[in-house]
Amino acid sequence: MANKESSSILTTKEFWENEWKDLKLPIVLDKNSRADRSFINLYDKYLSKDNSLKKSSLEIGCNPGKFTIYCGKNLNYDISGVDYDEKGCVLSKKNIEAAGILGSILNQDIFDLKVENKFDLVISHGFIEHFSEEKLEEVLKIHVDLLNNNGKLFISVPNFRYLNFIFAYLFRRKLLDHHNLSVMQKSFFEDIANKYNLKINYIGYFGGIHPGGLKFNKINIFKKLISSMESFKLLDKINSKYFSHHVGAIFTKN
Repeated sequence: MANKESSSILTTKEFWENEWKDLKLPIVLDKNSRADRSFINLYDKYLSKDNSLKKSSLEIGCNPGKFTIYCGKNLNYDISGVDYDEKGCVLSKKNIEAAGILGSILNQDIFDLKVENKFDLVISHGFIEHFSEEKLEEVLKIHVDLLNNNGKLFISVPNFRYLNFIFAYLFRRKLLDHHNLSVMQKSFFEDIANKYNLKINYIGYFGGIHPGGLKFNKINIFKKLISSMESFKLLDKINSKYFSHHVGAIFTKN
């Protein structure tokens, strides 16, 4: 992320530190979660699993590191992550250690990022939607510029449009102030491909039903209902712009 210096940057360090506090390590992709299963399926289908060839990956906005960990543990990448929040970097480093793998976490502002090499894979999940206008354009260019030729780029954002907007508005209204809803549609990702001459490997809505990014602080009937739905894997394949948890795309740099 970057320091909130203009109206085109929609979050602060305090926002992120509050989002990730009180988490227990290790934090990894969980096959019991529909959204996480969807990410796992996309990673396994479209990204490298060739154990004979070690590749490099960078996660932008990496806190708490669960996607980075999956790349290192399951897809044979030399992993790196970057985050501007000091506490987030400490958490990510501890999470990688708890997962039993090696990796590099950089505490840098993405707009002033200093790295020596480019990467075979660049990922960001739940990052670009916190920017708008000129900062959004700048951060997208940074993603592409960090790629090697023929490198892969996986960008996704939560979907707070349509049905999910209603739930978020009713139960987590302040959350919407930190998100640029205009990026939460397939056409936005198609525009990225056209602007930067990227090949589209995948584009779509995924993650199944997850109303408005709801979080529950205590057990209640609604929480039990949503949790029980997570175990029905057939529902993983039911996705729509009207209710799916995420929208995103996987590109190849030409």
